[in-house]
Amino acid sequence: GEDDRTRFYRWHIRGQFDPVAIRPFLTTSNAAHGLSHFTFTEPLALDLDVEGHLYDYDSIGANGRVALTNFSIRGQSVDSVEGAFRYTNHVLVFLKPRLWHETQTMTADTITLDFNTRIVHFTNGFSTADPRLVSYAIGPKTGRALEPYQFLQPPTARVNGRIPLRDMNGPRDAEGADLQFDVVEGGPFQWLKFHSPDITGTIHWMGATLVLTNVQAAFCGGTGRGQAFFDFQVPHPGADYDFSATVTNVDLHQLAADLSSPTNRLEGMLAGKLVVTHGDSRNWR
Repeated sequence: GEDDRTRFYRWHIRGQFDPVAIRPFLTTSNAAHGLSHFTFTEPLALDLDVEGHLYDYDSIGANGRVALTNFSIRGQSVDSVEGAFRYTNHVLVFLKPRLWHETQTMTADTITLDFNTRIVHFTNGFSTADPRLVSYAIGPKTGRALEPYQFLQPPTARVNGRIPLRDMNGPRDAEGADLQFDVVEGGPFQWLKFHSPDITGTIHWMGATLVLTNVQAAFCGGTGRGQAFFDFQVPHPGADYDFSATVTNVDLHQLAADLSSPTNRLEGMLAGKLVVTHGDSRNWR
């Protein structure tokens, strides 16, 4: 309905729409710029109630359900996303969203896009997606900076926290980021010369730093546990880092093959603790 005197309206809208058609209703440059990172091949399915005052786009409030298939975010393909949402005062909240790509899924209690502060908030997220898909969707420079830290198959993780809703020049330009991943079911992981067939732990991204805690890993036939700190706010590519690790029943020959030469003749088992007080990711030595 619509009131001719006050120009207040309340409508129910249902159907399929070209997502680009909503651009005129995005009243902040942040929201319009955010839409430019998406590439759409299918229409957006909407079922919503919307209200506001005519010609006053800032007054728009809406709630309903949305579904979108076969699109990409900064070149990263997504098969489908669906969920309920509400929008008011330039804040878009997705309720119980579900996103999937092939066999990978991401869900959450809420994902909030605050176009006023340019921050995305995640509450009780749950992911079986490749972390590289997420990092490249955040931005190509962030993806390239995190490329050396690879899960060779997607882990299962809980996700909570926030990241900036803007273009970033990699992790060193991540002011406002405070995102925690709790890897509850790991998988094969590699970084520099270190390899693990199975690893779990907590990854905390805070600004231009990355902190690993409660790390438990299978390592060279034995086990290891430890923690690490990476600082991307350095005047060179990559990161400075420190870490400590305690290992048990490690195959010395396998460890030496990974770190130095596959033809080494070392044999035996190794247990102990290694502490690196300062390292530079440009050179594993």
